[in-house]
Amino acid sequence: MPTLKEIAEITGYSMATVSRVINRQGHVSEKTKLHIEKTAKEIGFTRENNNRLKINSGTPSIGVVINRISSPFYSLLAQSVEEVGREHNRHLMLCSSGYDANEEQKAIDFLLSHGCRHIVLHSKALSDSALEGICRQHSDVVLIGRHVEAVQERCVWLDSQAGTYQATQHLINLGHRRIGFINLAFDCDDKHNRLAGYLNAMKDNGLMVDPDWVQNADWVEVGGRNAARKLLSQGLPVTALLAFNDVYAASALREFQSRGVQIPAQLSIIGFDDVMPQCYFSPALTTLKYPIAVMARKAALLSLTGNYAQFPQGQCYYPTLIHRESVAPYQHEHCV
Repeated sequence: MPTLKEIAEITGYSMATVSRVINRQGHVSEKTKLHIEKTAKEIGFTRENNNRLKINSGTPSIGVVINRISSPFYSLLAQSVEEVGREHNRHLMLCSSGYDANEEQKAIDFLLSHGCRHIVLHSKALSDSALEGICRQHSDVVLIGRHVEAVQERCVWLDSQAGTYQATQHLINLGHRRIGFINLAFDCDDKHNRLAGYLNAMKDNGLMVDPDWVQNADWVEVGGRNAARKLLSQGLPVTALLAFNDVYAASALREFQSRGVQIPAQLSIIGFDDVMPQCYFSPALTTLKYPIAVMARKAALLSLTGNYAQFPQGQCYYPTLIHRESVAPYQHEHCV
């Protein structure tokens, strides 16, 4: 039986565009519409066959698009959506995109082509306008970890900027003045928001930031280690450090300790996410808790119910600073 995917491959249009023409939803140019309809007719595709395919596509599902399956953060996100799916007799369909806009779009098209309408989308590569278009075309897509104002009723996101501001202010209150930041190399909203919170807190307290104190790290686990090595090569000019996530914090912490830096006596470290078991850290890591499990459940329920009118401004969550053992007051005599 001919499928939407075959039409997309023959015509060169995306699955989303083909779906809009076949299902008569959304705006498509007349030229594009005629080309797709002509191709569908030539290969024997009919709307009736498409409807039958959807009906016979198996158990109702809920889809998730994440960036990395191996990440503990995304694993928890997917697990939380799956739990909601089970409560509503739906199976999980999971796709990963690797922080690539084309792969994100392919993942969405794949889920839609397999009859999966309810999708929780964690997108860091597609533009706001692209995400707005997707939400306008598909009524059961919900964005998590991203705020797109034009469709904010479909968004469940975190105020990361408020989190890093709080963490930086906490370090300043403990007497630290030279505070560094291990940031993400990949360009996305989280990178800019978390950096902004740190910079704003420093500025509001009249503190300067040396550009060398901010290190960008790759997504791979060694990113934090490499950032730590760069700071050590500068003579470790900071007494405290924020990390974009706990993975960076963990690898940086191990590198500093291997080079004889005492944590937290000589260097305080704060992570972000709080999704990694504390057995990975010694001392236990002070971090900002990202309530991703709660947010993922909320996003899944929102997709399944379509109750967007209840949250016209979207749903914003805030990180919580979890105090453990990797932070201490500034001690001049213990500086490196």
